[in-house]
Amino acid sequence: MPGEIKKDAGVFCVLPWTHMAVQPDGQVFPCCASFGTTGPVGDLRRQELKEIWNSPGMRQLRLNMLAGKPSPSCRDCYERERSGLFSPRQSANKDYGAHRMRADQTNPDGSLDSFRLAYLDIRFSNECNFRCRICGPWFSTSWYAESRKTAEWDERTRQKPFREVLRPSGDAESLWRQIEPHLDGLDEVYFAGGEPLIMKEHYRVVEALAERGLFHVRLRYSTNFSVTSLGGKDVLPLWAKFKDVLVAASLDGSGPRGEYLRKGQNWEQTLENRRRMMRTCPNARFMLSPTLCLFNALHLPDLQWDLLEQGLVEPEGWHMNMLLHPDEYRIQVLPGDFKAAVERKYREHTARLSRRWGARAEWPVRTFNDALNFMAAEDLSALLPRFREQTRRLDELRGESFRDTFPELAGLAAD
Repeated sequence: MPGEIKKDAGVFCVLPWTHMAVQPDGQVFPCCASFGTTGPVGDLRRQELKEIWNSPGMRQLRLNMLAGKPSPSCRDCYERERSGLFSPRQSANKDYGAHRMRADQTNPDGSLDSFRLAYLDIRFSNECNFRCRICGPWFSTSWYAESRKTAEWDERTRQKPFREVLRPSGDAESLWRQIEPHLDGLDEVYFAGGEPLIMKEHYRVVEALAERGLFHVRLRYSTNFSVTSLGGKDVLPLWAKFKDVLVAASLDGSGPRGEYLRKGQNWEQTLENRRRMMRTCPNARFMLSPTLCLFNALHLPDLQWDLLEQGLVEPEGWHMNMLLHPDEYRIQVLPGDFKAAVERKYREHTARLSRRWGARAEWPVRTFNDALNFMAAEDLSALLPRFREQTRRLDELRGESFRDTFPELAGLAAD
């Protein structure tokens, strides 16, 4: 075991002792936030999960954390924390703090004798029915044909997917045999994609948990919430059986704005899905999980307030993701006058939230304030021409208009 363990040195994260994140193409990272920061720690197309668990990358990461040494793969969390944002690292330590003692079992070379996953996160494919502006073919099959026309590929990796549909393993049954032994010891399963609710593997995992009576396992989703069934299987009655289900709906705007940002979205159908969820599994939690970017910087308060007024969300049901990639979509790209407008809007919105909801609004108020700190932390307005060019090209391809959809931002559009 390493000599001095520094579990509270600002770099420690419990995830390398409880978790690995598998991307749609089989690349394995210590967590989903580390994707695109450094290379993978393994590849399921050539290795099994058990082998990757003690790969050189995982062993070094554990040793770095135990020595209080920053790691390149964690740089997104460090940036968020420097801006005052609550990072995935901090969230993991909060949610999985009970597993910190596993770090005490680390061998001197950073390996672990026991392979036990408490938190399962496997992106079973990049299958998706949307073409979100902030995404690309790496996480959406719907993006593939369009990306070939624009010569644009996934901005996080700067790599070209080698085929339209990506899967982590060429042998689905082999992958299932690797996953199944961990089901009984899981605390949580995180489903993302692609779009998890159109993947048959998602239903296989949830049904297997239900058959074992493992209803205490937390189910977490990052979903566009456009569908709630697949092949005659309805997920809502399944959710009703579990004690803790959290659906984080990736909704970046309402009406035409939302449909522009999340291409493929039918806003009215999304609202109906939420109403049906409330009727069928009322104990399952629903959270708005927008990604804050340049496009929706001025609209997000309106989105939240509208759904609060309709009774479709609770004030606590809010998790705002800060877009870091692609760089030209960051809110830090906004010129000074637009940043001032965003600040005014957020100050007014948080004051209104506090008046209406009191202590229940503390979390969303904090996230809007954190967003203002992040926005002010850097001036990336030099990237505005790149934003304009990217937006113009996609607008032409899709027959859309940024200026008409976001009149409040029309001054950012190219002349």
